[in-house]
Parts: sequence; C-alpha cells; structure tokens
Amino acid sequence: PVVRVGPKIAVIDEVVKTETVCQRFYKNIVNFYTTHFFYFLIISFLGAGIIYAIEASVGTLPDSASYLEALFIAVSACTETGLISLDFSRLTLASQIVVLVLVQLGSASLMSLLPVVLRRLYLRRNFSQPIRISPRASSPVLSATTESGTTTPSPTPDEDRPIVMPLYKFSLEYMALSKLIFLVLSYILFWYVVIFSFLVIYLYASADARAIIVAEAPRTISPFWVALFHTISGYNNAGFSVFPTNMMVF
Repeated sequence: PVVRVGPKIAVIDEVVKTETVCQRFYKNIVNFYTTHFFYFLIISFLGAGIIYAIEASVGTLPDSASYLEALFIAVSACTETGLISLDFSRLTLASQIVVLVLVQLGSASLMSLLPVVLRRLYLRRNFSQPIRISPRASSPVLSATTESGTTTPSPTPDEDRPIVMPLYKFSLEYMALSKLIFLVLSYILFWYVVIFSFLVIYLYASADARAIIVAEAPRTISPFWVALFHTISGYNNAGFSVFPTNMMVF
C-alpha cells in the first residue's frame, strides 16, 4: 500500500503476521486464573518432593503413603489450610524450613500483589516509548538583559540536552502501583518485626516459656526458631506449629 503524506509518498511494507502454536496457546489459555492455578500446583509438587527427599532417610513419613503425606503437607502449607495428617513437630528442621517457605509463597498478602505486579509489567511493556523532555520546557533559562543591566547566563550544552525517559514513567497509574507494592511489603515486614520481637523477648525472658519448650518439643529447638516459625505461621493463618499440641501448651 502507498500512503501519501503531503508532497511526499511513503511506501509501507505489508507484513503478514502468523501466530505459532505456542502464541495461540498463550493467548487463549494463559491468563491470571490459569497462572494462579499452575503457580500453586508447581510449588506444591516441588515442595512435596523436597520434603519427601529430606524425610526419606529419617523415616518420619509413613512407608505406605510417604509421598502423599509430603504432598498433603505441601498443599496445606502453600494454601494456608492448616490441616495435617501427622505430627508435624517431628519433622526435621530442614523440612520445617521448607514448609515455612511454602507458607510465605502462598501468603494471601503476597498473592494480593500479583495483579499489581502484572499490571505494572504490562505498563512497562506497552508504554516504553522514549519521550524527550527539553530542560527549557520545564525550567526555561534564557539569555536576556534585565532592567538593572545584569545578564542571565545561557544554558550550557549539558543543561540544554534533552532528557529521554520512557512513557510509563509519566503514568499516574504506574506510580500508584509502585507505591502500593512498597506499602504492602512494608506492612508485611512491619508486622513480622513486631510479632517476632514480642515473641522472642517473651520466650527468652520467661523461664516458664523456656521450660515448656524443653518439655514439649520432641527435640532441642531454640526460642529464636520458635518465635520465627510462629510469627510467619501465625501471621499467614497457616496453623502449623513446632509443638505437638500447637500453642495450647502456653
């Protein structure tokens, strides 16, 4: 096709775009809901495999359904269900760390940021056109003689050079999404620090609390780990505990 622009003629090449199978699959199948579903599916099976590998040599999981037990724990952790079919406190420290990571990866507070992050990435991808900003447009500096006879200096070459920035940097929506991500992460971190500080001070300061840990825990654990684990588990309403009877002993 030929497009006439004023006295000049511009020839536009016609490009036929063909979609591949992967592109059609991505366009028709991949969306927020399927991404959300496969995210939990992947971390559940991955977490179950890690827990099973850790506990296989120890023999904590029942032989009849060892991997199913690990999968049940992993799914319960990342979905914050809080259900468990065995004594979680008897799992090794490594497995408890894996469960804690799964709880955090499936946190409702963290998952609430997913649409925000995806929208922010969309703006960066589709509004990345460079915009040139002239320094004179925002703060004009001209060479002129005032009534008193003084002369305003002319801008240097560096000052007169235009600033190139992507278009999304000027979007109020993009700036608001960035602030929202910061506020949510700050909120989560704030409550983690507050809850953990209260628990760790109480567990180290109270002789009765330390005695309960020694008496109820199936193995030797530090008050620091008890405070850290229950901070993350409690904030995310996961329901896991390093004690056989959860927090009823306190």
